[in-house]
Amino acid sequence: MLVSLLQLIRIKDWLKNIIIFLPVIFSGNLSNYDKYPELILVFFIFCFSASFIYILNDILDIKEDRLHSFKKKRKPLANDKLSIKLAVYLLIIFLLLILFLLLFLNSIIYHIIIYISLNLVYSFFIKKIPVIDLICLSFGYIIRVDAGSVAIDVKSSFLIIMTIFSLSFFITSIKRLVEFIYQNKKRISLNFYSSRILNLFIYLSSIAFLISCLLFFLQKNLYLLTIFPILVFFLFRYYKLAINEQRGEFPIDLVFKDKILFFICSGFFILILFLYY
Repeated sequence: MLVSLLQLIRIKDWLKNIIIFLPVIFSGNLSNYDKYPELILVFFIFCFSASFIYILNDILDIKEDRLHSFKKKRKPLANDKLSIKLAVYLLIIFLLLILFLLLFLNSIIYHIIIYISLNLVYSFFIKKIPVIDLICLSFGYIIRVDAGSVAIDVKSSFLIIMTIFSLSFFITSIKRLVEFIYQNKKRISLNFYSSRILNLFIYLSSIAFLISCLLFFLQKNLYLLTIFPILVFFLFRYYKLAINEQRGEFPIDLVFKDKILFFICSGFFILILFLYY
């Protein structure tokens, strides 16, 4: 049951919230340790908020997921390992945890309200609207980054925002492409997509990501340019694995299960710290 609970709250996807720490790295405050307590608090608030949304989506999509062979194996509500009643209790628990933590950090209360509201609107309406659904999901990562900036009292960098948005749009477009090609034709928005359009989104977002990174490197530290070829290889390998092995719907699993992608991600952050500082 514990494994099923962890799958329901998607604890592995909490790693996506690591981007909250990007502002403290690129603002030069990495050694300013008094910033960390608030950042850690922001991290967990967004983790709990994300789990709240994941559980709600699984409840709303349970019928659709039961018709989806791959998702039925992975999602404990769809395969009846956990009950909807328990899922509702968890929703209430996470909502209370979010409200409790916000008592200690009210500076990001609007970020959380916007983040949860955006995801609720997405769950009920926007996920049926092509293109807007991708933009909505990608915007959620911008909210996270800006919350990290607010927590350490710095202004969010436009280039970092563009980098995060374009990378998330790249990953989300791949996810839609995998759904379109292999599995989930039940999603209404997929009726308006085609492989050609989704591949165009993937190419454009990858170019936007690389240009944003390049401009940031040129602005901040020329030594960071040595990382650029690694980023190009990462995008190429991620795309190939996601499409060929049908793993694009679960980005965290894809990165962790492929040793090369995992090594690139780990090495990338180490190199960033070494070259930037």
